[in-house]
Amino acid sequence: MAYQGNSPAAAYTSFAQQTFSIVNSQTSYTLDHPVANGKEILLYINNVKQVEGSGKAYTASGNTLTIASALTNGTDEMYCLFIGKAIQNVVPPSGSVTSSMLASGDLTIPSGNLLFDTASKGIYLGVTSATASNLLDDYEEGLHTVTATDTGGGATITMNTSFDQLAYTKIGRVVHISGVLLFSSVSGTMSGTLRITLPFAASNLADLAGRTILNVGTYNLNFTSGTAPYFNVGEGNSDATIATSEDNANGGQGRVSTATQLYIQGTYFTDA
Repeated sequence: MAYQGNSPAAAYTSFAQQTFSIVNSQTSYTLDHPVANGKEILLYINNVKQVEGSGKAYTASGNTLTIASALTNGTDEMYCLFIGKAIQNVVPPSGSVTSSMLASGDLTIPSGNLLFDTASKGIYLGVTSATASNLLDDYEEGLHTVTATDTGGGATITMNTSFDQLAYTKIGRVVHISGVLLFSSVSGTMSGTLRITLPFAASNLADLAGRTILNVGTYNLNFTSGTAPYFNVGEGNSDATIATSEDNANGGQGRVSTATQLYIQGTYFTDA
């Protein structure tokens, strides 16, 4: 099908606008676009439409706009619309495209990333309606600097600052952490067990579904022979404590000393 002018699908039309910088005692201004006469623009002074013509508020010819009375900078405002000049653009005006206008099928982005104008927005996956359980609205990765304490309060634990961080990746509510922790010194006598901080607080879910454990490999960690150490993550807590497990028993303690090494890996849920 033939078109006169631009194909409607290829170009959109709007009127050019120019806002003037007011100069005191000046009655002549330069237009961004040349005009045949003053009827090709609509001039507004202090948001009031002005009358065009000789002996009226303004005249225009070429790139020159002449106003009848000078304005005051800081007090007056002036702008015009070029109604005789339609500006065409291949980009549709903001808010003019609705979801029904989008083509179905796969969407390819040639380059760049998707960025929402508002925080805490995401993508509904696997559904055709806004279903809360299918909303992926967060992703974060980074390093968490660990603080270590004695749950009994009897000792002060100092981390090796070269090995005191856990890497984390948060996808939705799932947090995965891993890393190596070393301890430089333990002053005093440990009366409890080791507690380390986590990057996010654990979820508090029904039926203790937010409670979990983290795997840990150890070197120079004191715990009862025949037991197995692990980190216990309690619901609603921003930390994890070492416990030990054995056949027909539970609890136990893991007490660090100078040069203790921990190799940590695991996943837990968070509401953060």
